[in-house]
Amino acid sequence: MSSPWFQQATHANPSHRPWYKKKRFVIPIGLFLGLGLLGAFIDEPVEKPSARQQPGVGVSTSEPSTLQAEAAALAEARVSATAEARARAEARVRARARARVQAKARAKARALARAKARKRARILAAKAQERRRAEAAAAEEAEAAQEAEPVAAYYANCTAVRAAGAAPIRTGDPGYSRKLDRDGDGVACE
Repeated sequence: MSSPWFQQATHANPSHRPWYKKKRFVIPIGLFLGLGLLGAFIDEPVEKPSARQQPGVGVSTSEPSTLQAEAAALAEARVSATAEARARAEARVRARARARVQAKARAKARALARAKARKRARILAAKAQERRRAEAAAAEEAEAAQEAEPVAAYYANCTAVRAAGAAPIRTGDPGYSRKLDRDGDGVACE
């Protein structure tokens, strides 16, 4: 059933293709034809006269120079507007940068002021603590001095000595006097 021509068609080697089916011929021919057709459609552009350039519309022949001057003026205005917009944008950028620098400076100043206030508070607290310690030490010294030195007491009579709870008073005790010791044995208000 299988014939040699059928086997050749189905299992054909690509190198045995006919010349018109090979890529080396097809692609260049396609490009050549495509460019030729494209060139046929592209001609020199035809300019349509505008309303200003049409004769008989009330436009003088010296209008191209006027149009050129207007175009130059428009271009100049566009350039100046662009320059102004760029200058405004740069000014905004500089203002933002200045604002950021000022904000950083204010934040730094606030932080420095807070640090100084904390340091001042610590110093004042330390001084107050030292003052309290000194006052406590002075109070302790005064108390110790009172205990060490006898209190000078004066009693008018033995009734006052008994009322103060200091009876009997011996020689050397605070409040002893010879007038309270009637028998002269060194013990008063017995």
